[in-house]
Amino acid sequence: EEDETRTEGDTVVLEHCGFTSPVQLSDLHFQWSVQYGNGEWEMIIPHGRFSVNHKGFLTISNVQPSDSGLYRVNISNDWGSALHRVRLQVTSGPTTEPNYDGKTIINYY
Repeated sequence: EEDETRTEGDTVVLEHCGFTSPVQLSDLHFQWSVQYGNGEWEMIIPHGRFSVNHKGFLTISNVQPSDSGLYRVNISNDWGSALHRVRLQVTSGPTTEPNYDGKTIINYY
């Protein structure tokens, strides 16, 4: 589990390492969920500011302090599954200068 801190208004991309053996992306199933302060896991259904691309990466646009929590993705196929987690803390305040494309990338393994 990694701890990541971002500023309100940033775009965050949560990536995963997936499987170590060669696997077709079309054979993988990705299920993102988040645990806020109440301790309950809530499934993330892509809509609005939340989207999942064909590689299973979760993008959160215009992050807000209320998005702070523990995020996990369960990656599975017919042969097994892997679980990856990252704790995201979103702080209020002016944004710092973004990188070249205005996005913040979080890599975790």
